[in-house]
Amino acid sequence: MSVSLALVVVLVVPLACGGVAYLTYRHPTLEAPLTIALTTLTALAAVMAAAAAVIALLRR
Repeated sequence: MSVSLALVVVLVVPLACGGVAYLTYRHPTLEAPLTIALTTLTALAAVMAAAAAVIALLRR
């Protein structure tokens, strides 16, 4: 379970960052809302990674 969650985080976060970078480049007026969205996404990814680490430690 935790390996698949980590794999999803590793794949989704860079794709999301690339999408945000592209949209910010093409539409500069979206920079502020996309920065907020990216910050939220990063915080969510950190919480998910921490939860996966805790679950992996508790199942040992």
